[in-house]
Amino acid sequence: MLSVSRARLPLTALCLFAASCGVDNAAQSPFALWGMRPGQPLNQVAQFLIRQDHRSWERCTPIAGGYRRCVHFTGWVVGDLIVIADSGDKVVYIRFSPSDYGSGRDLMFDYDLSGMERRWMRVKGVTANPNGVSDQNPRGTAYFTTPRGRYKAFVTFDGHLCTGKPIPCPAHVILADLRAGNLAAVDSGAPRLPL
Repeated sequence: MLSVSRARLPLTALCLFAASCGVDNAAQSPFALWGMRPGQPLNQVAQFLIRQDHRSWERCTPIAGGYRRCVHFTGWVVGDLIVIADSGDKVVYIRFSPSDYGSGRDLMFDYDLSGMERRWMRVKGVTANPNGVSDQNPRGTAYFTTPRGRYKAFVTFDGHLCTGKPIPCPAHVILADLRAGNLAAVDSGAPRLPL
């Protein structure tokens, strides 16, 4: 006859396994860019943009495989926002590229992103890989990933420094649900990603 503690061992192992990879099975990514994240309905992202900028998409166009590519030029932190949704209107890819270098808004975005990265790291099982990027080497793509790699957040640096500070500023931030495939391939402005 099994003792109570021996009977709990498989259940405990199952719970630990589920807790560590549960984020990969979640309907929405743990990686959010302000209020937007892969897994959300496209309409929910549009509502967020209306609250922030008082307008929705500049354009949404169909692309390969039933996906839609929507473009928005942000005003609160000036930049280009590209969102790709699947045929069910679930967001699977988000890219933000700040374009206002020299005004100080790039530094504001860097501070915002630092706060978001701290929240990403609090999610159980998420790991960060600087991938060679540092203050001394401000070129390349660092990334955050869930335990099984379904959701990833990529932060690309092209070598430019933030306004008035000797720190590198990000050139692109990409949030992706890799179950949908490499959607950076259909986003012409995306950097090459270390998938």
